[in-house]
Amino acid sequence: MTVAANLSLLFQERPPLERFAAARAAGFSAVEFLFPYDVGVDAIAAALTQQELDLVLINAPPGNWAEGERGLLADPAQDAAFWTSLETGLAACVTLKCNKLHVMGGCHALPDWDMIAQRLMRAADQAATVGVTLLIEPLNTRDVPGYYLAHQEAAATLIRHVNRPNVKLQMDLYHCQIMEGDLMTKLGRYSDLIGHIQLASVPQRSEPDLGEIRLEALWPLIEAIGCDVSLEYRPSGNTGLGLKRLAKNLPFLGLNPAQIEAT
Repeated sequence: MTVAANLSLLFQERPPLERFAAARAAGFSAVEFLFPYDVGVDAIAAALTQQELDLVLINAPPGNWAEGERGLLADPAQDAAFWTSLETGLAACVTLKCNKLHVMGGCHALPDWDMIAQRLMRAADQAATVGVTLLIEPLNTRDVPGYYLAHQEAAATLIRHVNRPNVKLQMDLYHCQIMEGDLMTKLGRYSDLIGHIQLASVPQRSEPDLGEIRLEALWPLIEAIGCDVSLEYRPSGNTGLGLKRLAKNLPFLGLNPAQIEAT
């Protein structure tokens, strides 16, 4: 199990390509990056190699983010765009040596679950040819109103219906706590489906030693699942200072405060 830094949110004191060196200097051996396309897939691949970092997760292109699109999987009018997005995401995974791709679905109040399942089956078969696992993630409706998938049980039902070994649940404890709570039960109930876990505090989505989630109580369950875990939070201040405090307060994360410097 690897604890990774989400470089789309952490180390924003630095330009994107400089964040990889900052992550390595802080003691991370793995990172995730939401959308590598604008920064440049080849440039990110070079940064990963230079810093000897593994990339554990990226997202497929979600459509026009500036216009409010939050993914294409659940949009029946975006069939061609969805397959183009998938191909782009899978090609990036190959270049970046990343074996997990999050496929966002978009905001659709009445999703066509049969259509979504058929797309996901075909997409999973395509992803399997390059050794990639597809992830789907419920998002809370406070931050992303109308998102097609908001609850863990709906995601689990879809994954079981699709019935592909390379389709897994991306469980973000921030989103899950806001929508459902009962995190111990959720981690246990869906342990066989979880392929990636993300951590942040609730309600402010900052360092996971703050807020209402008691990560120290959840950690044995997370360790038992054994998947990669990422710190996907918005730093409450300087990233390095926050990580230094986090390393002391939550030592089971494996961060070394002596290696972390203010950024």
